[in-house]
Amino acid sequence: MAAAAGHVPVGIDVERRARGRGTDVMQRVLTAAEVDLVTAHSDPDHAFLRQWVRKEALIKVGRTELDSLGLLDLSALPLDAEGIPLRFEDLYVMDLMDGRRDALVTVVSTTPARLVPGITEHPRQYISPRLLTWGFEKSG
Repeated sequence: MAAAAGHVPVGIDVERRARGRGTDVMQRVLTAAEVDLVTAHSDPDHAFLRQWVRKEALIKVGRTELDSLGLLDLSALPLDAEGIPLRFEDLYVMDLMDGRRDALVTVVSTTPARLVPGITEHPRQYISPRLLTWGFEKSG
């Protein structure tokens, strides 16, 4: 589970890794340059999911639509930059990996994100032991 909040537009996506994503899906949602990067990566499943999660976060911030994912080229972003703020056009992109849950997280915003402590326990019901919460500081 992840949450994002701020005084600026923000998009976040979390996906658990799954094996065997078809090349037909890859061809529809990635550009040719991205397909080359993903297939050359040491872990193509991880690389594909990383690009997918990034693109889903970009949908949520209002930068693209599901029908246009194959036109959005993120090949300039490194695939293995966990926790490092990256720039894509006027946006900041930050990726994380939750190894225990085998899940990838990406947050996209117009200001850099920072990871802040989240809720770890709820007295009446079980909530994920690690809730990722993204915070954004108001600029200016």
